Amino acid sequence: MLVALMGVVMSGCGRNNTDFAEDRISIVLTQAAKYSGKVYTIDDFPEIELLRIEPTSDAADNRQFTLYLKNSSKQNVLNAIDLLSKRDDIQSTHLCYDSGAFPV
Repeated sequence: MLVALMGVVMSGCGRNNTDFAEDRISIVLTQAAKYSGKVYTIDDFPEIELLRIEPTSDAADNRQFTLYLKNSSKQNVLNAIDLLSKRDDIQSTHLCYDSGAFPV
């Protein structure tokens, strides 16, 4: 099932795609960004206001991160995804669900 909200396409199987976390998003860096050796901090995301950034626990290749938003709301999550999806160092952006970072 695919759902488009504000031009952001999100996938999920057997889930209500509007029932996502309001305080965080997940990103996957490009291979080039991963191998650049850069250590990402909240200062590297000036487009959005963040509380913190954490590696995703199941990210074996250290390319997946969860970004925690300073101001929680579904609209802020969608805005953040829209803004970050335009960056050259980010391969993809994802909604988070309480059971994990990526819809299954």
